[in-house]
Amino acid sequence: MNPVISGEPAPGGLCRVCGGTLSATLGCKQCGAAFGEANRCPHCRSVTDIEAAEPLRFRCRVCGGPRVPLDQTEVVRSGREIPVLVKARRAHLARAAWLMATGVVGGFGILALVATLLVLLTVAPGIFMTLAMLGASALPFVAAALAWRRSVSQGREREAKLDEAYGLVASDLLQHTGKEVAADELAKLMRIDLERAEYVLAHLSVHDLVHARVTEEGDLAYSVGPAKLRVETGGEPPAPDAGPEAEVEPEQDIEPEQDIEPEQDEALELAKARVERS
Repeated sequence: MNPVISGEPAPGGLCRVCGGTLSATLGCKQCGAAFGEANRCPHCRSVTDIEAAEPLRFRCRVCGGPRVPLDQTEVVRSGREIPVLVKARRAHLARAAWLMATGVVGGFGILALVATLLVLLTVAPGIFMTLAMLGASALPFVAAALAWRRSVSQGREREAKLDEAYGLVASDLLQHTGKEVAADELAKLMRIDLERAEYVLAHLSVHDLVHARVTEEGDLAYSVGPAKLRVETGGEPPAPDAGPEAEVEPEQDIEPEQDIEPEQDEALELAKARVERS
């Protein structure tokens, strides 16, 4: 494949556009060009850098679709966040459409109300006709209120999908590092504030995607480790004809789950509390 089309930098790690020096995220410090598969947009598939833009947090400079930054190019993403980002973009566009509908219908409602008041001041009909005309002029406002509620719902859906996408990328990062990561380190790597980083990690911990541990300083450290070992107590012994593979060696002394990592319960409670506060 043509190296320019593939998005690879020039030999020596330089920019293919201006020959400038690239940053750690393979972005040119001079012309702003980006290189590498880590900078490929999941929406338009172009290799380009991202820019901060609310309410999408970060978006593609070409198509404007939401993207999740990660300032560690050696992390191989699983791609699980791509369909979630697509849903977040759809919710964002739907919210914009409902907001536009709110403004248009509300504007017609204002015009209808003004026209109704002018007619009432000019003709002065009876009480029933007056109430009927006012009720008819209020219908656009009801429709505008319903459209506004739909826009708020789509906005919440967008935020939920963005949080989910950030959590999936954070999970890939933890899988790659193989060590504990604190919220401040994640916030730096994903270009988010500390509060949002704590929410992302706490949300992963509550859903058993990562393990949380309370450090000696009282902070939470997160990692991706082996699944918890569950041991059934008080069960029946294996049947005589179950075969030798069903026998348990007497030398193995496996303790119940709650004795393997006693700090998990405390860490999980702290993570749940942070998720509920958010």
